[in-house]
Amino acid sequence: MTQQFVIVQHPGDKKEHRYLFRIDDTKYDIKAGAYVFCKTYRSNHELGLCVTSAFEADPAVLALAWGTDVDSIKPITALLRPTPLYYEEDNTK
Repeated sequence: MTQQFVIVQHPGDKKEHRYLFRIDDTKYDIKAGAYVFCKTYRSNHELGLCVTSAFEADPAVLALAWGTDVDSIKPITALLRPTPLYYEEDNTK
């Protein structure tokens, strides 16, 4: 059985480490460059930048290749989408 995964980098990480996260809800098509919240040991909502688009893989095989175990792969908890802000023009000048 396959599952979706994405590789994420946390902004401000000076060592530029990249981390593997699972995507539990497949109705979202997460692309490289998207911002997400991830569950980590520090927080349930740590900001991350996707460096890959979502991809499918066998969790056991991917965990072995990544050097971890399946239970250690934490989930993406939210997909952040930009919301444009509109301001009225300043006509007082």
